[in-house]
Amino acid sequence: MKLFLIGGRPCSGKTTLSFQLGRKHNIHVEHLDLFAQGCINQSTENYPNMYRWKVADLVELLQKESGKLFSDYLKIYEEMLPFLLKAIDVSEKKELILEGSILLPKFVEMFKKNHDVKICYLLTDDAFARERYFSRDYVQNMLNKPNGKKALNNLLLRDSLFSGYINDEIKKFALPKIVIHAYDDVEKNLKRLEVALEMEE
Repeated sequence: MKLFLIGGRPCSGKTTLSFQLGRKHNIHVEHLDLFAQGCINQSTENYPNMYRWKVADLVELLQKESGKLFSDYLKIYEEMLPFLLKAIDVSEKKELILEGSILLPKFVEMFKKNHDVKICYLLTDDAFARERYFSRDYVQNMLNKPNGKKALNNLLLRDSLFSGYINDEIKKFALPKIVIHAYDDVEKNLKRLEVALEMEE
């Protein structure tokens, strides 16, 4: 299968651009946030990092300091990876776009074992990510709860750490990236992504 992987920071435009990319090139898109939530919902105590996010309240979970949240974030993705690889391997599609933060640079070689892979990472600044978060329903629900503002602040700090980590890993593995800004034209970003993924016509 030919895989087009779009990874990077949460709230950096992955979903928007992958949707447009899939529509333009008639390629099915899998939004891995949905896959990740499914893994969490079906997890058992055998997968303690995912299971913790299944049974605990989100605001309560996000009361941890950002460094611990970041560490837990990576552990959750490590638990999910085998399930994602299996799902891809049994797919009968010839081409597939995958987008999500789970696509860590250190995972890329595992995808390449059985598939033809093109990848690009999207990064953005803290202000742009914060603006995007405020448009999400679950964030608004958090803010209406006690300690919700602290939870959101910890989440944003975690994502800032994650962004720095991804940027360092991109350099380490020599992988392409695009930095998204609030004032960017979406069509131009789509074209940049097509070039990075070698999909330009």
